[in-house]
Amino acid sequence: MIKQPVSAGFGFIVPEEELEAHLEDKEGTVYFRQTDIDCETMPKLNTKSYYYEVIYTPYILHGKTCAKDVKIGAGHPYPEKKSTAPVAVTAVTKKIVSKTLPLAEYLEAEETRYAGASPKLGIISLYNGHYALISDCYINKKLVTDQEYAPDGAIAIFNPELAQIETEEAIKTAKHCYLVKYVPGGTMVNEKTGMEHPSIDHNYPVLVVASFAKNQYICLKIEADALQVRKVEQVMSTLGTAVPEQVDFDIPELCSGESVIFEMTDSTAAYHVIDSVGDDFYRINAQKFNAELG
Repeated sequence: MIKQPVSAGFGFIVPEEELEAHLEDKEGTVYFRQTDIDCETMPKLNTKSYYYEVIYTPYILHGKTCAKDVKIGAGHPYPEKKSTAPVAVTAVTKKIVSKTLPLAEYLEAEETRYAGASPKLGIISLYNGHYALISDCYINKKLVTDQEYAPDGAIAIFNPELAQIETEEAIKTAKHCYLVKYVPGGTMVNEKTGMEHPSIDHNYPVLVVASFAKNQYICLKIEADALQVRKVEQVMSTLGTAVPEQVDFDIPELCSGESVIFEMTDSTAAYHVIDSVGDDFYRINAQKFNAELG
């Protein structure tokens, strides 16, 4: 038996004399239905990694050879496929890049809407339904190894429900921080600390002019009319070529909709949902994965 009848309800058998010719393409020639298997309980099989000895009764249906009374015997692993084609061996290293980005174009954005006011630029790195914080610096505490960059604290705090937030996408500070244009004005009390802080003028919009992925940046700091940036960049270099090592994975049968944790080649774990199953692959769906985790 080359293919097991799982979701489709049918499978294929290869006669013994044709087996060698079909071990690589795994294409069977004798059709059978799941109901043709002669056993009380369907055994758990893995026809992605193994083929199984079977005894069956052949019959002709519409001119095609089919099988019934199928009895399943021992399983055998498919021969290893070894590639001799050389592949590039690469090394990934990280380097820290420092840049200075001019902020003039951001200060000029939507200029007419801020007529008569003195807008400023700040960085939002904390934002929820009732509280947002604007500062002049974002520090990635996971990547900072020295005290060269230290945040100066909040420039302003405000309630997003009362503000005119203008952005092309939802603000989510779990993974991003945002460069915003705003007008200072008034004060607001931090309910958790009881301390009074400067706030924003609600007559003018809080305009998101740029976003930054937190895991790529060590520090973002506004100084005068420029943004000082320290960023982590990956550098890939080719070390040479090598013949890949063949690894034999014993992959279980999976069905569409199942949630699976995969062990990746770097020994980390990844959780996904099976979207569809092919003859020699699984397709996973990251959108379904995100939806399940909310």
